[in-house]
Amino acid sequence: MNSRSIDPSVRVLLVDDHFMIRMGLASALEREKGITVVAQAGDGAEALAAYAKERPDVVVMDGRLPDRHGSVVTREIMERWPESIHKGADFNMPVAC
Repeated sequence: MNSRSIDPSVRVLLVDDHFMIRMGLASALEREKGITVVAQAGDGAEALAAYAKERPDVVVMDGRLPDRHGSVVTREIMERWPESIHKGADFNMPVAC
C-alpha cells in the first residue's frame, strides 16, 4: 500500500523566494482540510528537486525567482514529468507575478 492510498489530501509544493510568503501560504493552506504542503522551495533548482522527490498534485509558483522565472520552472516540470499535466487544465489563464 502506498502513501497516496493512505492520505487522500491534495499535496502542494510552494515555490517563492521570500521565506515569509511561503510560511504564510503554508500556514493558511495547512488550516484547510484535505490540503497538505509537502515541500517548499526558494528558487527554481530547489523547486525541481522538490518536485522530483515529492511529486505534488499542485505547485504554487512565484513568477520571479532568483535563478529563473517561475514560468520557465513550470515548463521544465511539464517537460520532465508530462504526467504532471492535468487534462482540461487551462494554461492560457492569466497568471499574477
